[in-house]
Amino acid sequence: GAREALVGQLAATLQTVGKDARIQVQFDPARVRRYRLIGYENRDIEDRRFRDDTVDAGEVGSGQCSTALYEMELIDSPAGEFGNDLGAVFVRYRNSETGQIEEISRPLAGTLIRRRTIEEDPRFFLAAGAARFAEWLRQSEHARDASLRQIQDVLDRVSGALPLDQSVRDLAVVRGDDIRQSLRKA
Repeated sequence: GAREALVGQLAATLQTVGKDARIQVQFDPARVRRYRLIGYENRDIEDRRFRDDTVDAGEVGSGQCSTALYEMELIDSPAGEFGNDLGAVFVRYRNSETGQIEEISRPLAGTLIRRRTIEEDPRFFLAAGAARFAEWLRQSEHARDASLRQIQDVLDRVSGALPLDQSVRDLAVVRGDDIRQSLRKA
């Protein structure tokens, strides 16, 4: 673990490309009835303060990425209108070279809503599986119907789809007995 932290992630730690990085998603109320951001409770910035550059946000290193998962309840659209945008995504950060604030925005395409399989999109299922596991660990009301066995099955299949990714394999081999023992010690 120490080798991975010191060697594998050293470049990202030493070379910051964006400071005070933040992301905001604005959903179109005509398409999205309600939504929930999964995780990031400790990093939440109020919508009205998104463009307040005095608010501290996160740093992004070279080669790093961050994933935000949302659970959404969509409003039914008339036939043929599922291609309409769901909203927009905004990314705002201070460029570490120039010191200037930069903002990028992109539409959130309605075509993102589609059936997926682990084989065609294993990284999506990795993020969803890790989030579900975190919800299960903290005994969230949103994971009431989840079992550790279901979560492990998904992560095992993701590990099979990404055989060269050691961090995925490490997450997939976590077993319920190990977790329960760790939780008892804490």
